[in-house]
Formats: sequence, structure tokens, C-alpha cells
Amino acid sequence: MALLIIGTGWALAQDSGSMTQPLDYIKKNLKYGEAIELEANGKKQFAIYTPPFSRVVQGGAILLPDRNTHPDWPQVIAPLRRQLPRFGWATLSIGLPPFEPAAGETARETFFAAATDTINAAIRYLQGRNVKTIVLIGYGTGAVAAAKFLSENSSVEISGFAAVAMPGIADPKSPLNTSTDLQKIPVPVLDLFGTNDNDSVTQSAEKRALAARQAGRAAETARTPKTFLRTESLQADTPPGAARTGSYRQVAVTGADHGFTGLSDVLVKRVRGWLHRISSRPDLPKTESAS
Repeated sequence: MALLIIGTGWALAQDSGSMTQPLDYIKKNLKYGEAIELEANGKKQFAIYTPPFSRVVQGGAILLPDRNTHPDWPQVIAPLRRQLPRFGWATLSIGLPPFEPAAGETARETFFAAATDTINAAIRYLQGRNVKTIVLIGYGTGAVAAAKFLSENSSVEISGFAAVAMPGIADPKSPLNTSTDLQKIPVPVLDLFGTNDNDSVTQSAEKRALAARQAGRAAETARTPKTFLRTESLQADTPPGAARTGSYRQVAVTGADHGFTGLSDVLVKRVRGWLHRISSRPDLPKTESAS
């Protein structure tokens, strides 16, 4: 398979800017879910928990937003946070500290350490609600943080990882090289992005798929139009004795931009279908909703 990586810099996966709504406004106007505080390394972290609407709980999804956004960001995060509970999945949308891709090594280490603390706090919260199956769903920089977390914490009880619009760079020595992290992630991965996404996402897609194949995963890629009528797949054999290696599925949604503008229903459908594969595993337990 030919590999083409254009450019070596980290192109921003989102336009510059900060949150347009302060967290106190979000708390006061929250219509779906419950505003909570997570205890992360001695610090209070704002998050939104939305319980499943069905009696049987399929699992819980921890949502990690893109940089300079918030836990109820209208693109990608809010549609998933509000829709997945309809299908038996609790959602816990967390916040991440400010992050700039061009920041120095110390700033990057601080960001990833804080993200790790918050993810662990979110896992503890869902476990405290008796959620048995937990997945991570990261958007943009949130996907980078989730990938880094999973690559360095393989013993954590996470059942899957969905990366939405995850960027990457070509430098294999960079801590922001998501392809390197993908090689170390032992759980099933969904790599979902749009064909109209930023260059840092689309131009690193083939390298991400190649990294999954080199890690010994069963890999599948698809370029998917809105109608879901055409797919192209490739398969890689999983070597014998590859403990805890999961499948890798990469899906490019034709016409979707970084925020899946106008295509949030396609986003939810794709993520829900992947979650159904996760919850259908016979070794994963189901629990009764407490509500």
C-alpha cells in the first residue's frame, strides 16, 4: 500500500478561538443531562453526565472535546452526548485544559498529565454508577489525548476507543504522533473523519491505518458516502498470540468537515453502529439502569 504524507507540521484541527459560552452559562441552560464535578488530582472538573434512556445499560461513553471547546460543544460532542443515551449508552462529557499544538514540551506534558487525571476521574465516576463497559470517544485534540492515555495505560478497563477527526503529524518521535499511539492501543478502535476535514486529519489517515496494520490488528478502511451504499475494505491477518489486540476500523465520510456540519446524524449512526459491535461481545456484561 502506498503511503503519502504531505507536510510535517501540526495543522490546527480547529479554527483559533476560545469557548463562546462560559461554563456557568452552560450549567444554567443545560436541558439534557446533569452538570457534575469530577475530582481529578485534587481539582474540581466540570462534566456533564447523561444517563441512558433504556432499562438495560449497554455501557458508558466518556466524551473528550476538541481544544478550546467545552463539554457541550455543538459540533460532534453535543449530538453524541444527547443521542447515544437513546440507545442504552450513558455519556459523560468532560473538559480538557487549554492546549496549543505548537506549545513546548513542558506545556504538552502538563496537558497530557491533566487529561490523564480527568479521564481516570471519569472512569471512577462511571464505575461508581455501576457501569461495566466503558469506551472513550475523543474529538480532535480530545482524540489525541485519549490515544495517548490508552497507549500508556494498557491495563485500564476500557473496552473501545472512537477517534473523531483525529489529527496527526509525520514525525515518529513527536509526542503528538497519533500513529505511534495507535500501535500501542490494545482495544478496538474506530477512526472516523470527514473527507473535507483539515489537512492534519485527512493527510495522516493512511499512516494511521498503516500503523494499525503493523500492530497486528484486523484493519478495515471505508470511504463512505452519505447513502452508505459503497465501501472499500482491506483486511490484515492478526498474528497468533496477539493478546488483547482489537480491531481497527477507519471510516471517511464523504463531504463531512471537521465538525460534521449538517451530518451529525451520520456521525451518530456510525458511532452507534460501532458501539453495537462493542456491546455485542459476549464477554461484556450488561447492567440494569438505576433510574
